Amino acid sequence: MNEVRPLVELVEDTPVKLYPDLYPRRQPPAASLYPAPTLYELGCDGITLWDTYSRVYRISEWAMMKRLGHREQLKAWRESGRGNDYFRVLDCNWIGDRSGDPRYFQTNG
Repeated sequence: MNEVRPLVELVEDTPVKLYPDLYPRRQPPAASLYPAPTLYELGCDGITLWDTYSRVYRISEWAMMKRLGHREQLKAWRESGRGNDYFRVLDCNWIGDRSGDPRYFQTNG
């Protein structure tokens, strides 16, 4: 975070807004809860997620990253161990009266 402080000072008292990119691009979902509050405390106006199309491959990460604008909640989420639980996969056995068993899917058009 030492590299961000001079940038914050550079744009201070100017109309320029500072939105640093969050790296690494691939990380466990809860890992983004550590740098985000620090960036806000340093004086950054927000966080950018450059090349979001390459981040969406792991939906579990995106489920957390899309919440990083909630500044006031980030520390509480981190302290309570949240972050990895915003996305989960559920087995679907039935949808209404339709089976979720792929052996019974119609694939002949």
